[in-house]
Amino acid sequence: MAAPPDAFHDEVSYDPYDYAIHEDPYPTYRRLRAEAPLYRNDELDFWAISRHADVAAAFRDHERYSSANGVSLDPSAWGPGRAPHDVVPGHGPARAHPHARPGLEGLHATAGP
Repeated sequence: MAAPPDAFHDEVSYDPYDYAIHEDPYPTYRRLRAEAPLYRNDELDFWAISRHADVAAAFRDHERYSSANGVSLDPSAWGPGRAPHDVVPGHGPARAHPHARPGLEGLHATAGP
């Protein structure tokens, strides 16, 4: 009896800190979409949604889905005690695309401490 086609594949794993994924993320993204469209990383304590239509639906459904901690997995970037964007290297309006900077600078200026 032949083994199922996926019998020799490792379970899909996504670690956004893995340098191999940074070098070429697309095979991992493809596997996530095919094998784990709703992916859980218990070690880093996050969920990831990998299919565009599912992401779009979750984005509109704030009652069930939340990214209340923002897009960072680093707890120091969450909540009221987080470091301000202007003191976190690589963040804030200065790093934004030139066309987006005027709007972001306005938001940044009105955001307060």
